[in-house]
Amino acid sequence: MLFHTRASLFFLLVFGLMAIPAFSQKYNTAMGIRVGNSIGVTAVQRFDKHFTVEGIVHKQFLGDAYLTVLARRHIPIIGKSTNLYFGVGANSTIGREAGNGLGLDAVAGAEVSIGKMNFSLDYKPMYSFASKAFENQIGISARVILIPIPKNQVFSKKKSSGGIFNSNQGKKKKSSGGFHF
Repeated sequence: MLFHTRASLFFLLVFGLMAIPAFSQKYNTAMGIRVGNSIGVTAVQRFDKHFTVEGIVHKQFLGDAYLTVLARRHIPIIGKSTNLYFGVGANSTIGREAGNGLGLDAVAGAEVSIGKMNFSLDYKPMYSFASKAFENQIGISARVILIPIPKNQVFSKKKSSGGIFNSNQGKKKKSSGGFHF
């Protein structure tokens, strides 16, 4: 048991040290299934260039069901379609221990987006306050990209100029020379 705890902490530390500036993943919203020590439904929503929130409703094969919410940080490894990610979150039991089955989660994994699909493999240690139990989970997820990032946003490094509420749309900026930030 002690080995699993140390291995889990080492794995999370290695991914934490890799937190370098990154480009965004290729989706805003994706939803699908997650299979591993449990089976369930997963949904991921992008909230910032490097951050997503993932919700998982999953049932262990011989145990309780859980609702898990994770905040994830993405790091590209091969282009903009393949990312490493890590994060933390919380879970709540939806079963025998419902009401007092709260816990903490961490996650570290890799994902790749191919066409309209997103696939991931992750390691998700989980701690339950109610049972005082630590559990290691490994899962594979297959998600359909419901809302992709528009291609001009995926490849552009330019910041938005205000979107639909920009009062300067259609007007040319006057150049005053020098550098512009």
